[in-house]
Amino acid sequence: MTQAAMSPRFRATLIILLAVLINGTMIHWCWTLYRDMGLMNIAWTRTSEVSIEKATSLAQIERSIGYGEFIHNFKNYVLRRTPNYDQRTQASLEKVEDAIEGMRALSLQAEDREDLQTISQTVDTYRKNFLRAREADWRALPPAELDRLVYVDDSAAVAAFTAMRDRILPAYMSQMQTHERQISQVWREVATGALLIIPLILLNCAVCIWGGLKLIRRRGNDIMIFEGSSDAILVCDEQGQILRNNQIAEQMFEYGQDELRNRQLADIIPDLDVLFGSGSGAHRNSEKALASKPLRNLKARTKAGRHVPVAISVSSVLFFRRAAKMVVVREAA
Repeated sequence: MTQAAMSPRFRATLIILLAVLINGTMIHWCWTLYRDMGLMNIAWTRTSEVSIEKATSLAQIERSIGYGEFIHNFKNYVLRRTPNYDQRTQASLEKVEDAIEGMRALSLQAEDREDLQTISQTVDTYRKNFLRAREADWRALPPAELDRLVYVDDSAAVAAFTAMRDRILPAYMSQMQTHERQISQVWREVATGALLIIPLILLNCAVCIWGGLKLIRRRGNDIMIFEGSSDAILVCDEQGQILRNNQIAEQMFEYGQDELRNRQLADIIPDLDVLFGSGSGAHRNSEKALASKPLRNLKARTKAGRHVPVAISVSSVLFFRRAAKMVVVREAA
């Protein structure tokens, strides 16, 4: 393996990509599971609604045809032929036809549509006989004779009602079993996903812990080097403002803790003012000279105003992603 492949930057990039892949896999799995459960819930809700609507519509048709409604009123009209039963028969007939049309609008199987058509044809025969019975020549007939003429064989409609009722519950139970199988499938996916995702979560945690410990260790090493140096170290921005210093710098320049921060380096080492000047050629040359070899025989000024002979070296660094300069100061002999 090449040196570039073994570099810390390459390893860090590889670990970050691995963490992104793990998190992306987790997010995709969670989204897929959420989507499947949502689709399953929608399908079950729709299936339940259809079954309930079908049962309700069928019951409504039976009620509209049965006792107290169309056939009952029709028979009473044949026997009595009063305007009251005439109106009641017409009203109940409209209710039956509306209930049939309402059931036609549902999502029905082919068998249900055939049986509904049989019921509709029987109701249509009753309607024709009722209209014929209202005619003057038939109204004059004796009740027994008129009843014989308007008789309708509704055995086919009764069989159709029975068949539709018998199909509703088995169809509902079949749909429930399908739904239970879908739930079992989802739980299997959850179990499989959990077996896969738990190691990924643990690996993700391990990567985060490893990265955090590495950052802490690197930070500790930086602090150890920074504070453990026997020289005074000052970190300044491009304008010469001191951003950070170690304890040796505080001791050398006789400042208390944090008193050096935010001061100008020129206040401590006036001879370095050229380093943080206007950016001219002299400024760049001075920086290159200081970076190549220490500059000696400079005077630093303490807090009390005492001058101390020092030697310094300057290098460019990044301080929290900001361009900065690190000034290393050593007392001259």
